[in-house]
Amino acid sequence: MWQRVGRLCVRKLAPASERLVDRASAFSRSRQRLSGARDNLGVAFARAIEILASAKGGDRFGVGKSGLIAHKIAATFTSTAPGDVLHPVDSLHGDLGIVSRDDVAIVLSKSGASDELFGLVNQLKRLGVPIIALTGDGDSPLGRQATVVLDASVAEKPVLNIGPDASTTVALALAMRSP
Repeated sequence: MWQRVGRLCVRKLAPASERLVDRASAFSRSRQRLSGARDNLGVAFARAIEILASAKGGDRFGVGKSGLIAHKIAATFTSTAPGDVLHPVDSLHGDLGIVSRDDVAIVLSKSGASDELFGLVNQLKRLGVPIIALTGDGDSPLGRQATVVLDASVAEKPVLNIGPDASTTVALALAMRSP
């Protein structure tokens, strides 16, 4: 609900008790979605762990919100393994030189069909770099080209309808590993 304050139109906030109930509800929804992702773990997850364990380094790629999650994953991994974050478009303009055959690429994309990923995936395949895809659509172009697909599909119900909540949380949870 909006209210006029002078010449400005500002959003009228719900009472604190309503906001608290909304937050509690958001936590419950996130917990349910993470439980669903946990239930989908299986052979693909075990294979991804094997690939990560045998790699000398890792590179994370993502576009949009997935790119931000790639940065978070890389920041966490720096305590256990070397790796970088590259934007898929930048990787095609000279930055792919930091990727070696001994690395593993973790590519994040909710749809798995972002145009920016196609050139990157082709170059990774040409270099022989294993690709672990975290995507909500295993049958997407990314999913079909990946060495392993981790199912990050989730029903999205953004809080306040302003952006993804569950898909980014699930992608982050799937990508975290023990040292």
